[in-house]
Amino acid sequence: EEMVKSAARENKELIRDRKLKLIQGSSDALPFEDQFFDKVFCNMVIYFWEYPAAHLSEIERILKPGGSFYTGFRPKESMLQFPFVRFGFTLYEIDEWSDILRGSGFDVTDVAKRSDPVFKDGEERVRLQSVCIKAMKVGAAGFEPRKHRLRNRNEG
Repeated sequence: EEMVKSAARENKELIRDRKLKLIQGSSDALPFEDQFFDKVFCNMVIYFWEYPAAHLSEIERILKPGGSFYTGFRPKESMLQFPFVRFGFTLYEIDEWSDILRGSGFDVTDVAKRSDPVFKDGEERVRLQSVCIKAMKVGAAGFEPRKHRLRNRNEG
């Protein structure tokens, strides 16, 4: 509820111009018709899904054939630098999350890795990695599953 209020404050013009509509809900029971979206973005929330298959099933349901699902997260190694992740977080490695996506009706088509800017936590310098995985809804006409390619956004 607080996130929706904050987003509404930050996006008054977009809401007024009917370019943005904010809806509060749970990703395991989405209030949208089947095959409604071309793209779905999910950033830094998979850690909190007790049963990822239920959420991914809903995302697959609302994606159009050939639709893309983007998952942004920090891999397990990066997240373990924070002491609070021991409580209520499920952490994933890139291959582990990719396997879960494949098992839920998606084909992983791209993996982009990025090193985030270093920051200080007390006296320690913390270096984190972020990942974005693009997956496509399998079963689209003319869509052939393929191996994903791995990119590092910090390379040359």
